[in-house]
This record gives sequence, C-alpha cells and structure tokens, in this order.
Amino acid sequence: MTTVSQPTPYSTLRAQVAYLADDQVTQPLGVRVVEPPPDTRQALRGNLYAVVELADEGHEQEAFAERLLSTIQRTYYTVKGTQSHVLREALREAKRTLDHYNQESGVAPVKVAIVVAAVLGKRLLIVSNGLGLALVTANRSIDVYPPYTPTAPAEEATEPAGGWEIYRQELEEGGAFLISGRRWLNYVSLRDLAGTVAYVTPENCADAALGLLEQAEQPAVPGALIVLTPAEGRPVPPPSGAGLPQALRRPRLSGLPTSLNATPPVNYPLEAEEERGTVATRASVAEATYAYRGAPSSPPSDPTPDSIPARLQLQAKETLASVRHVFAGLFPDPASTHSATGNPLHRPPTQPPHPPAGEAEPAAAPYTPPPLRTPARTYGQRARLILLAAVLIVVLVPVAVVVRGWQEGANTRADAEALLDLATARLASGQEAFDAGDKVGARALLAEAQGHVDRARTILVARSPRADQLAVEIQRELNEVLQIQPLYGLVQPLVRFPPDAEPHRVLVVDQDIYVLDMGRQMVQHFRLDLSSNTVADQAGDVVLRQGERIGDAEVGRLVAMTWQLAIPGIEDRPSLLVLDRNNNLFKFDPRVDGVTRVATFASSYLSSPSQIVSYGNRLYVVDQGANRLFRYNPADFSAQPDSWFAEQTPISLGGVQTMSIDGDIWLLFGNGQLVRYRQGVQVSFALESSIPLPGEPVDLAVGPQANSFVYLADRTDQRILVFDKTGAFQRQLQAAEGEPLRGLSGLMVDESTGVMYILTHSALYQHALPN
Repeated sequence: MTTVSQPTPYSTLRAQVAYLADDQVTQPLGVRVVEPPPDTRQALRGNLYAVVELADEGHEQEAFAERLLSTIQRTYYTVKGTQSHVLREALREAKRTLDHYNQESGVAPVKVAIVVAAVLGKRLLIVSNGLGLALVTANRSIDVYPPYTPTAPAEEATEPAGGWEIYRQELEEGGAFLISGRRWLNYVSLRDLAGTVAYVTPENCADAALGLLEQAEQPAVPGALIVLTPAEGRPVPPPSGAGLPQALRRPRLSGLPTSLNATPPVNYPLEAEEERGTVATRASVAEATYAYRGAPSSPPSDPTPDSIPARLQLQAKETLASVRHVFAGLFPDPASTHSATGNPLHRPPTQPPHPPAGEAEPAAAPYTPPPLRTPARTYGQRARLILLAAVLIVVLVPVAVVVRGWQEGANTRADAEALLDLATARLASGQEAFDAGDKVGARALLAEAQGHVDRARTILVARSPRADQLAVEIQRELNEVLQIQPLYGLVQPLVRFPPDAEPHRVLVVDQDIYVLDMGRQMVQHFRLDLSSNTVADQAGDVVLRQGERIGDAEVGRLVAMTWQLAIPGIEDRPSLLVLDRNNNLFKFDPRVDGVTRVATFASSYLSSPSQIVSYGNRLYVVDQGANRLFRYNPADFSAQPDSWFAEQTPISLGGVQTMSIDGDIWLLFGNGQLVRYRQGVQVSFALESSIPLPGEPVDLAVGPQANSFVYLADRTDQRILVFDKTGAFQRQLQAAEGEPLRGLSGLMVDESTGVMYILTHSALYQHALPN
C-alpha cells in the first residue's frame, strides 16, 4: 500500500510514496513524510520528505532518529526565507542537534546520514550531509546526488562557506526520485537502484519498493521511493526514453521494474558534472531504452535521384546559389586568389617537375613562405555598407535590449495587477462567507487571496502599496475568522536557557518552578519572587541529573515528572516524582535536602514508560512498550499496578505526546489527535475542524472544572489552541509580534490564578490567561 498526497494550491502533481519497508501503512523508523493539507499555512512550503539513517540500533537510537526528523520538520515549516534558505537551515539545525548529542553522550560519535527533499509544485530541491543518497529522473538520465565514487569511502561533509550545496530539478508527470542513506549501496548495487528509479511508475511503485527490500534482505534500512502523478487523476505519460514495451514489463509482485537484458541506466565509473548550480552525477539511460524503440541496426541508404527528398535538396541548392549571386557584388569572394590591386592573397603550393627517367631526383629546396600582405583597403559602396552595418549594430542592440526590458516589465506589471485583482475578489468572497457563518469557506478564500498577493509580490521587483494594503486587510480578516488573540505580555521571560538546553516540561507549585531539560538531561529548580514576578537566580539549582548515583541506583535517561500532593495517612508532604529510562522512580521534597529513590516501586511490570501523572492519590503511567496504562497506589508502590483500560477497549499508545487527567484521561498523539477516556472506555470526542489542526502538537493542559478549557500547544504555527470540553473551538493565542514562541515545547495552565506558563527551547514565559 502506498500513500498519495493531495495537491497543494501551488502544485499540479500528487506524490505517491512507497516506503522501503515491509509495512507500507505507517511511516517506518527514520523516514518522515509531511504533505500538508491544501488549506494550511504549511502548504505554502510544499511537501517535505526526510530520511535519517543511524548506524546503530536500539530504543535510544530510535528516539534520537525521531528527534532529528522532528527538528528538520519544525525548522523547515517555521523558519522564514527562501526555499533554499529554509532547506539549508533544516539540515543545519539537525547537524547542531547531532553535534550536541555526540558531545553529551561521551562515547564514540554517532554517524548519521541525513537527506532532506522538498517538492513545491514541479520543483524538487534536495540537500544532504554527504552520507545520504538521492536518485532523480532527469529527462533521459538518472541524477545521483551527492556525487558518488565507488572506490571512495563515504565521509560526512562539512558545510562550505557559501552554505550546503542544493540539488535542483524540475520534475514532470511520471517523474520519480529515491532518498535513502548510503548504507543501501552495501546491499543493492547502484545500477539496480538507478534502474528501479528509471522504470518505476505509479502502478508498480509499491512492487518496486518491495523488490528492493527483498534484494537487500535488510528491513531496518530506511528509505522512500516517490513518484509524481497528475493532480486531476489523468493517466501519466511515460517519460521520454523511460518506458518499456509491454512484453518486457514484469508482472506485479515480481521484483524490480527493470528489463532482464537492458543496459543499466548507470555505468561505472560515474563522472561528476556541474549542472543547475549543483554537483550531480549523471549517466545516460538512452542505451537502456534504444533497443526497445525499434531503432534500425544500420543507417538508411541514400535517397534515389527520383525521390522527393532528392528534388527538394536540388531546389535548396539552387536557391542558395541565387542568394550568393546577389551578395557577390557586396562582399569579396574569399576563394579569389588576388585582391583588387593584383596582390596575391592565396597562392597554392606548386609541385616541382618530375625528373626524366633514369636521372636522380634533385634535392628539394627549402620552402620559404610568401611574405604576409594585408588585403587592400575597401572603397566605395562596399565600404559604406560595412560602416553602416557597424553603426546599426552599436545603436540597435541597446535599443532592442531596452525595448525588450520594457515589454517584459509591462507584462510583469500586468500579471501582478491581475493577481491583485483576483486577490481582491477572493477577499470580498471571504468576507461574505464569514458574514454568512461559513468559517471554513471564509478561511479557504482568505488563504487563497493571501497566496495571490504573495505571488504578486514575488513577480514585482519594487514594493507595491496596493499589495501591502491588501495583505493588511487579508490578515485582519483572517485574525477575525481564526479568532486570533495576541499575547502582548511575551516581552521579558522569567528564565532564559543556554543554547544547549532543550526544555521539555514545566511544573509550577507556589513559588517553585521545575523544568525537565531533555537536552542536558536534568531537572532544574527555580525560585519565583511573587512580589516582582521575576526569577533572580537564572542558573537555578539542579535537582536531578542523568549519571548521578542515588542510593544504589544510577540515574538513567530522564523520561517524565509529575507533582504528587500530600496523601493523608500515607504521605504528609507533597513531593516531585521523576521517572527515568531504567524504570527508577525518584522523589524530591523541597523541604528536605537531597533526592531519594522509591525503593519499593514495582518497576518490573514496566517495559518502556513515557508519561506519568499523579491524580486523586494515584500514579498513572503510560507504557508504550507494553501498550498499557498502569495505575499505582502510592500506599503500596510494591504491589502490582492495575491495568486501567477495560479489556474490550481497543488501544494503541504509540506516538502519545502527553497525558492530562481531570477525572477523564486525555491522550494527545503526535499526529494532532486528541482522545478522551472515561472509566477505561473511549468517549466520543472530536475537535472542531473550522481551523487548521495543530501541525506538531507538543503539550496539553486541561482545566479541572467541567466548564474549563482544553489548551493545545502547537510548535509548528507557534500558537496555543483553546477548545471547550465538547471540542468547540474558542480562540487561538499567538505572540503579538516577533517569534518569542519559536520552539514551543511545554505548557502549564493554572485557571484558579488565571496564569499560564509557556516553555520554549530558549525561555520560560509567564502570561495572564486572556478572557
């Protein structure tokens, strides 16, 4: 099964994706395919395809691969700039994350192959760190990027001074490309990979991926094969030189789509060539298709004199002779042997006479070249004609250039004005739809109007006051339709974090602030001054750090934290609970120095926990490895935990981002889905679709009351979506100016005090809840 994307407003093609994996339903490890819906802001950036290949395997390596892919996706859809700039920035940000990970691990550096591809319309851009591999159809050839030499070892490239080299290509209907790591070349030859890309079609795309997987016999190597099909669903004409006769096509589920006796499309040694501003390796596939086009084995014979082509040839020669006769009087004949004054201009060498028979041949005299004589000066009509031609060239060329530029400028201005007229019409239609109560239709029309304005600005060289005014009006209407409420208080953060930090979750209890930092693997504690709402000590205290020894246990990689209230008769003081990857549970009491390990915690029942929440004197643990939700009783942590879900409830906890409890249990997944459970059974619940759903949800907050709200933190669009508990959309919160919410990672809402705490990768903000 392959996935087919919907065309964006700027695209005319759909992308059909086949993963190089057994499972074609879900995205395999190390592969990220992002194809935004047409009515979202991300659609303006087009589709994103990324592959991250790690040399080692394991739970930690898998988590790190997903972290790199999320970094690439987040950077690509949030950074502003040209397509090339955001693509380079995505790779650069992934490299920073990798370098930081290698510095913190303290072991041998991890080598990662990274290749990122973006498709916008028919334009394909690819960038790699040198260890990736991309094969792209290009007319009658297959481009291999980065350049590949079979005998040279694969080395990770360093970013040059001008930025990462980007491969660019215009794809047509039926065009295809493959992205993967270089490790695929250890199992499948470059000839077979290139042959697969050359002959793949939408019909055999899935079979081709399965054929490569069977040949490699390595199901854990990531990769993806993408074929572009028409957006309207019309049949795809085969690319020139890439089609195979029906008799030579392999049936479905029979391996790679290449011919048994065709010349492979890539021939060794591969030679690098400069093309389209990037270095690509190209080998012609003309030889691979020549035999199937019925090409003659020998050139055709010359036509007979009585044939029609021969008569046409004679007529052409007569016409050419007439033209030469007309100009013979204006220009000198280069074949003449004398100038106008009689001086020789061309003298053929003379042959010495042969000696009589029987006599010896005389010695040859040394050859002396004739003296060089310049041709005579031209006079009369011919000289005037040459002078006139020179003057006309000097005068007419600049005039032609100016006229051509003026015509192109006039055409450009006319095109831009037509786009602005169309944007004005769409704006009026959007206002009418919103007045009629159609929020979805109004949002689509306004987004289309904004797209027309953006394209008009791209066409125009200078600024256009009309385009600027239209953009302001469209944004004002969008704010009203999408119910955007600006956050004006995001000016001075409570805490600023260093560049190597990666804050993940925040808990605030009275004056104590706790931050779980996944980058530096620590839990930090800050003290809030309630009188000034500031944090004096920006460095804070380290409560717990990976690698420390607490009692007889070493702290593993930190996973989650929660706040446990005092339990009468069991725990008379509240405390902070922290869970690590080794399934150890640690407790920190701010009124007692040091951290202790809960020795009685029954960790043997856990496989791979990812979330913990304390609610109602119980501790709830999401275990993605066991696909279960456990509930512990703090009165006896050593007892076997309860399985909270009812036996008849279908559950799949893979991809859970966070959990919140208000009596019901709310689970937020990475694809934006929010699921609600009550007493072990799923409750009917869905978020309103009148606005774009979060592109990358990172955290969730649910108020404790029945009339409270549900808050979703969306990192991609740097916003916080607010719904009521029936799923009805209320508003969305965004920064009033700038990008203070870039890298949004965590959220805590206290409706009782009317304050929310917003965590990003660089800072922690405190802001009053808007009414």
